This record gives sequence, C-alpha cells and structure tokens, in this order.
Amino acid sequence: PTTDTDDPTTDTDDPTTDTDDPTADTGEPCDSCEIGQLCSGGDFCQWVCGWNGGYYTCDAMGTSPTDPIECPAGDYIPGAACPPGLTYEGCCDEYGDSWWCEDAVIKLQECT
Repeated sequence: PTTDTDDPTTDTDDPTTDTDDPTADTGEPCDSCEIGQLCSGGDFCQWVCGWNGGYYTCDAMGTSPTDPIECPAGDYIPGAACPPGLTYEGCCDEYGDSWWCEDAVIKLQECT
C-alpha cells in the first residue's frame, strides 16, 4: 500500500491529485470543466489539452501564465489563413482540441 502524504505533487494513490498525469481526473465535477478539460466517465473533469511549458498541446495539463488557453474568435479551418490572435503557442477549444498558427496557416491537433 502507498502512504498518502497530503502533498499533491507526490501523492500516488489519489488520481484526482496526481499532477504528473494529464489523464488523471481533476477532482472537479463535470459541470465545472474548463477549456482544455472534458468529462471523463461521467463523473469528473480530465485534461485533454493543456500547456506543456512551451505551447498548448494534447496530453498536457494546465494553462500558461502568459498565453490564454481559450482560442481567439475566428473561423478555424485547418490550412486556412490564421485569424488575428492565434499564435504559434496555440490554444485549446471547447472540445479539447489544440489549434495554432504556423507559417501563417491554421494547424489542428485533435486531442479527443
């Protein structure tokens, strides 16, 4: 058996506080999921798109301190011209997918 240290960075027996695993439940009920999170199993939010330290991508969790997670307004069609505000660092949409601008065109990584 593991020992609960009450330290969320080292807690290995509670998947709702395991900060090293983006697929772990956040512990928040599904009606309070944020951008980048989806409901897992009908009970809790789970990160599917988040900040990896340099950009938004699948299988990462959390948000950047300087780059918003929410995608700026615009039409998102992969290969089309980037809308104003979409950067290389990207964003996550309400469906948990990652979008970014590269070489002046929209790129998509489907996380779900």
